[in-house]
Amino acid sequence: MFTVPYVKVLARRLLVSTCHIGRAHQGKYLSTSVIEEVHKFNPETPIEKAVTPPSSWYKNPEIYSLEKATVFRDNWLAVGRVDQVASPGQFFTGTIGDEPFIVTKDNNNVLRAFFNVCRHHATVITEDTSGNATEFQCPYHGWTYALDGRLTKATRLKGIQDFSAKNFGLKAIEVEAWGPFVFIRFNSSGASDVGGQLENWLAPLKTNLNRMGFENRFKFIQRQSYDIACNWKVYVDNYLDGGYHVEYAHKDLASVLDGKSYKTEIFDGFSLQSSGGKGSDPLDRVGGQVMYAHIYPTMMLNRYGPWLDSNFVYPIENEKCCVVFDWYLDKEVYDVISDDDREKLVRDNHTESDRVQQEDMIICERVQKGLRSTSYEWGRYAPGVEMAEYEFHVRLAKEFRAYLKETRQRESVYH
Repeated sequence: MFTVPYVKVLARRLLVSTCHIGRAHQGKYLSTSVIEEVHKFNPETPIEKAVTPPSSWYKNPEIYSLEKATVFRDNWLAVGRVDQVASPGQFFTGTIGDEPFIVTKDNNNVLRAFFNVCRHHATVITEDTSGNATEFQCPYHGWTYALDGRLTKATRLKGIQDFSAKNFGLKAIEVEAWGPFVFIRFNSSGASDVGGQLENWLAPLKTNLNRMGFENRFKFIQRQSYDIACNWKVYVDNYLDGGYHVEYAHKDLASVLDGKSYKTEIFDGFSLQSSGGKGSDPLDRVGGQVMYAHIYPTMMLNRYGPWLDSNFVYPIENEKCCVVFDWYLDKEVYDVISDDDREKLVRDNHTESDRVQQEDMIICERVQKGLRSTSYEWGRYAPGVEMAEYEFHVRLAKEFRAYLKETRQRESVYH
């Protein structure tokens, strides 16, 4: 681990006039202190000797700015479901960090994603969260775009020079479907070391999930969002602690899991936690096995009994995040039980799932309060269980450091 004096020297070397947030435009000043905080966590230190990232990673707005330039630009981010864009013209929107986006299907049934920003004067084109459209028209000056992003209408441009409509379509975002989910990547040429196509990258995860049934097996049931007063990484940390907190924070859940069989496996960019369950009936909520998968940086998949649920966590601001839950039911179960039994099954599952989520929210918000205390700077890992949490921090640290190195090299060209 770097000593504090070395960190300060390194910070002075890395200090630049402006940090080009998002690698596209000038952002906020990158202060000496935030560079020091990044280097307080050494990704080369093994888990047995490592300290956790400092509390500043969870409360400093400059760290959040750094994340917007790296984590949320360079990586595949789960943003929705395939059934939300099942036919041409269906769309949904969202915002991650400072980036509003649209996902849709064009008239050739091709999945598309665009920045939800008019190329004329930067107006957000639509603030509808979902809908159907034949085109997208900016409400400001009427610039109109086809479903494939082409600019099809821009009036009153008489006299304009050096302009071509074909070069002024909506800016595209890389998009792929994986299973029932839609992923986007804002910066496909980014520095993330998870390269290649999404399907190839996540093939080992799909293989593991298919042991319990995953692909083409589930029907979407319902969605619920939770706003939580904590940094988004606090929520991920809680998810990745190898079941460490379950017996204390989730006593009802712990009673139906075989804690002795709980294990964690680490892969390239994702992790898998699994455990035996104590259920035997096909309709038991937990059943005989559970799997919890985290796809870096923001997606979680939970497979148990006849259920699959996905969680997308995204920052609202530095110390507040939103978690979107989607629940899916095994199609075979959905089709064979009566409407009344299905309604009860869905209601009971939601009640139990919501209870676990409320318990997690309480813990995460208490952690965030503790992180603000001057008494806490960093903690330690339980090496035998918190491997996935450690790997999450290692990947974050490597992204931060790569960005700082790139910024230093870029600035040295200008000076």
